[in-house]
Amino acid sequence: MNERAAEAAEVVMLCFIAQDWSRSAKVLEVISYVLLDFLKEKGMAQTASGWKTITRIAAIYEHSDKPDKALEWYLYALRRLENLRQGVSDLGARRGIQASIDSAELYSGLARTCLYFAERQYPLGAGTPKQWDLPASGWSDQALLFLEQGRARALLDTMLAKESVRTEELREWTHKSHRAQLFACLLQSRASDTT
Repeated sequence: MNERAAEAAEVVMLCFIAQDWSRSAKVLEVISYVLLDFLKEKGMAQTASGWKTITRIAAIYEHSDKPDKALEWYLYALRRLENLRQGVSDLGARRGIQASIDSAELYSGLARTCLYFAERQYPLGAGTPKQWDLPASGWSDQALLFLEQGRARALLDTMLAKESVRTEELREWTHKSHRAQLFACLLQSRASDTT
């Protein structure tokens, strides 16, 4: 990451901490003017903490009434985090990648954005979760899936910290738990469709 991009990431972090969302949106505009590629996928540094900056940018968009952009950036952060986690075999490093506060903000931001779409029946810009390559048929169900995914990740990381737990057993449990949640959401969606 070049020096200017690192400074921009630090500014985004300070904006997120201050939570002055209207000023933060203006700061993002200035950053995009000064660093043309910073707010583009190719401009995001491929560092371990890059997903955190992306999550903070998504939060700024979310609180600036740009839910479509917020969801786009939250999903990008989630993809980056998952790709990073898959590439790390050391358990200590894996736990360190997904710091609890930052990952909680990512998953809760995803859920809040989905609930925004669900509450406003926001079909124009967002469409359905399927149009975003998400598994749920409705936005409320997708919000629940994101919250469950975050909780499952936290549980998995906690359990991996204990040496007595076999990694393969935990992966299998996580996979089965996620599939069961998807099945429950499918049943709930079909039940609400028939009523």
